[in-house]
Amino acid sequence: IEPDRMATLLCNMGASCHNRGESDKAIKYYERSLSIYQKIYGDRPHADVAHALLGLGAAYSGDDEFQKAVDS
Repeated sequence: IEPDRMATLLCNMGASCHNRGESDKAIKYYERSLSIYQKIYGDRPHADVAHALLGLGAAYSGDDEFQKAVDS
């Protein structure tokens, strides 16, 4: 599977976990997704990176880790 498709899959898994209230699992999926996207796009802005960051921030926020949500 291509890296961008794997990252998308991981991001979707993060969203699914977050929707079920499993913030810890969601954070792990979003972090893995973000890592792959950053390897693909580097420092260039890209919607996929933004999407992973948004999910990561939401998962941290749902886990009452508001400072981590702001930092991500």
